[in-house]
Amino acid sequence: MCLILTGCAQAPRMPVDVALIPDDCANRRAIISWLDNLANTPRSTSQSESEYDQTISALKARIWRLRYNCQRV
Repeated sequence: MCLILTGCAQAPRMPVDVALIPDDCANRRAIISWLDNLANTPRSTSQSESEYDQTISALKARIWRLRYNCQRV
């Protein structure tokens, strides 16, 4: 009996809903709060560890970008 596994690697992608969020400085507190809540949700059983890590990384990067772009100088 022979078993062959094949697969392909995917580049990490930001979740679609996070990628579509504009830098809306007027609503940044609400957006950051929502993203923080998403980042603090536990991993679901259907999600792999690497997918979860990529999602959390994308959320944190989006929070950072929003804070950086909307910082008052």
